[in-house]
This record gives sequence, C-alpha cells and structure tokens, in this order.
Amino acid sequence: MEWDLNSCLKAFDERRLREWIEEYLRVPEWRNSGLLRRVQAYSVNWPGPELHQISDFDAVAGPGAAFKYPQDPEEWAQQVEAIASKMPRPSEMPPIIAWRDPEGTIILVDGHHRLAALVQLGYTQVWALVHETPLRSIEELQERVELRQSASGTASVDENISNASTQFADFAQYFHDSSGLYEFLTVRIAKDKELLTIASHCQPGQPIPNMLFGAVHYLLMNGKADPLMRYYPSLTLNHESPDHVFPAFKKFALSHSDQIIELLKTRLVQTNEVRRSAFLFPAFLTANRLFDNKPLSLIEIGPSAGFNLLWDHYQYRYDDLDPVGRPEASLTIASTFRGDFRPDLSGPMPTVSTRKGIDLNPIDVMDRDQIQWLQALIWPEHHERKMRLGQAVRIVMLHPVEMIQGSAIDLLPKELAIVPKTDVAVVFHTFVANQFTEEQRQTLLKIVEDFGSKRDIIHIHNSIEPHLHATIYRNGERIDIPLAHTDPHGRWIEWLA
Repeated sequence: MEWDLNSCLKAFDERRLREWIEEYLRVPEWRNSGLLRRVQAYSVNWPGPELHQISDFDAVAGPGAAFKYPQDPEEWAQQVEAIASKMPRPSEMPPIIAWRDPEGTIILVDGHHRLAALVQLGYTQVWALVHETPLRSIEELQERVELRQSASGTASVDENISNASTQFADFAQYFHDSSGLYEFLTVRIAKDKELLTIASHCQPGQPIPNMLFGAVHYLLMNGKADPLMRYYPSLTLNHESPDHVFPAFKKFALSHSDQIIELLKTRLVQTNEVRRSAFLFPAFLTANRLFDNKPLSLIEIGPSAGFNLLWDHYQYRYDDLDPVGRPEASLTIASTFRGDFRPDLSGPMPTVSTRKGIDLNPIDVMDRDQIQWLQALIWPEHHERKMRLGQAVRIVMLHPVEMIQGSAIDLLPKELAIVPKTDVAVVFHTFVANQFTEEQRQTLLKIVEDFGSKRDIIHIHNSIEPHLHATIYRNGERIDIPLAHTDPHGRWIEWLA
C-alpha cells in the first residue's frame, strides 16, 4: 500500500480510517509503537485529513526548536535529511497526527521528522489528522494520577479537589462511545466543587472517576432506591436519556456522602475481565507446542478474582470458526480476529497441574460483597460484561484457585522454586505491568531470566512490549514471540505469530 494522502482519504471515505491509522503506525518506515498502543486503547471518532499551515502547530519539531524532540541532534538531522532528499510533496506522505488542546494549540503527536523535512523543503502547509482530545490510554491516565498524588504528599484540600477535577476532565474521553451516562456526568462533575470534594477522598493512586461512579452504582445496586436509578441501563429496562441525570446524581451523592466517602477510602478499582482469556487461549496453545504438551504450572500476577487462571475451562468462538476450548463449558467467550494471520487452534488442550495467583488485594469469590463491588465497577451499559462476570464467578466457585496476597516481585522467586520439575513454569499477566515502575519491570524480567537459565519457563505478558508477547526459555535458550495486538477487553485480536 502507498502510505500517502490518497490512501488516507480513501480509508476515510470507506469509514475505516482507524484501521488505516493502526496499519500505518506498524509500517517499518513510519512505525510509532507508543502511539499505536494509545490508539488501540481508546476508541475515537477520527476526523478526516485537513490541510493546515505549518505555523499552526505548537513549534517546528527538532533540536534547537521550542519543541524538543527526544533524539540525538545528529541522528535527528540524518533522518530529516533522508526524508527531504526524496523531495516529497505533502500529499505524497502520510498525514501527520496531532491534537488540539482546549486553548486551541495544535500539538504534534506523530510526524516530527516529516514536518521538519517539509520546512526544510520550503513548504508552508501540511496534511494532518487533528483530533480534539489527547490520545491517552487509561494506563497513562492512571500514571498521571499516581504522579500527581505521590508528588503532592500532604496535599491541601484545594489541591485534592483540583486533582479530582483534572481527572474527570481527562476521563471524559475514556468513556466516549462506551458509556453515554458516565461521559455526560464526567464533564459536569469536573466543574462541580461539592461533588469533587466528595470524590477527592479516594486512596492515592486510584482513578477517581471510576471510584466515584463505582461507589454510587454499588449503593444503588444494594437497595438505595432513588429516582437516579431510572437513568442506569443496569438497573432498569427502560432507562432514560442522560440529558437530565446530573441534578439527580448530585442530589443522591450529597444525600449519601458519608457512605460514598467510606467506600472511596476503603475500596479499590479491581476490574477482572474474563474475556481476556480469548487472547490468552491461543497464546498458551502456541507456547505449549514448544514443550510437547508437558504439564503447565500457572502463576498469574494480578489475578484479582482468578478468572483468567481458568482459561482452559471456557469455550471460545472466534468469528465464524468452529468453537474451540472446552466443549462442555458453561461460559462461551466470543472474540474476533483482525488482520491477515490466524493462530493454530488445533491440537489437544494443554494440561494444567497447578494454578496460583499473586495479588496485592485478591478477591474472594465466596464473599458476596466483594463480587457486588466488582459488578458495580462495570459500566451500566455493559450488559454482556456483567453476564460474563456472573458466569465466571460460578466457574471459579466450582474450581477454586490458590490466591496468595502480596507483592509479585517479592513472592515470585519462592513460588517458581517450588514448581514441580515435571512441569513447565508459566508466568503470565494482563495489564498489570503498566502499574509497575520501570525498576519493578526490570526486576520481574530478571527473575524470569534467572529461572530460565536453570529451568524451562514461559512468560506471557502484554504491558511490557507494545503487544501480547511470549518470552520462552527452553533448555536455557531464549525464544521471543510477538503474539498479537489485542483489545484491552479481548473484543478483538490481531494475531502476529
């Protein structure tokens, strides 16, 4: 494919611009893995390409300019010159990507070298895809929360309220196209000091909007009958439009502020999406073939309630393919494949001999209150997620897994040491490593590497590399397999292996 203006316009006309952007960000010539992850983590309505004055942007990119591109000046100059030497016209290159902040400034996100090359060639205009909101993933928003709160230490009341307001303003984009109710409320809560004061009582590091919405949802689910319920698709069959929900939400929150604050101080956001097993299943099949189907000893980091430790207890439906997995399973997980490749889903189901989860705050599926909190954290419009949660809870009740409370960095070496010598050790985690510091990530990788120098081990993860990845040590040899790009909730899988 020619990655130029014409192919971009064609994709826009065919309503597949998002797919075009994702494909373009993977092309070696234009690869931007960091931006690709953000695009995949956040659903937006992309505008079509527009011709902009280069002077519209915040600065001409590159060393010495107001915007500092993080690259050695000599390398920068070489890459810019390589583009300029081809004498391209703006329409012969992919549009650059940017976003417009609330003050109207257009901030460059992708295309720094192209923009500098066009300036060098004397052009004054450039084709651009300019979105109205920053492309931040939920993980990045969480990191911003933690940084602000760790930096504030003993923050004042006003600082806490300001922090809460910023989070609500940021999270509005995250709810877009996924929860109309929460998106509508978020924008208004960001400007309401009374509600922000209540919301600011969350524990450090917690995403404040999710916590406040979860607390209100929890109270409504547990008998707090109120007119507010009629706006919740999870609580009424004929819910009302959110256009008039804010007064009812505020009245409820102020009337039950003591109970909400207690929940904010004592609970954590712990989602546990069993649909992620849709991409774990082919990952385990692929890795297991390298070991002639030897038994697996599973250790999941951050399992929450342990649903994904039972990935081999579910049936799977991918597109129009025949069902795979456990035929008699009471839970069938549906997902879809994107792209040109498909995993090999044939062969026997791997044998699992032990299952353990290490979590700072494991959830007990036998504790009704903890499960209700999980249900409250599911957004009101997500009926299928709620149904899957209920089915997964019943399966874990029938097939309990061992849960160990504590830090994975501290406990993993000990747990690996007691893996039976007849088994292949498997360490896996989904969307946990993004909560680790860089030092913790490196420590985790070193633990796996040290074990792999002595014993066979499979490490499956998707928050260290920009994709689902398998690092395998077999007979002391390291094997790296980029497996797939995945939707955070398992709705789609783009297989790479």
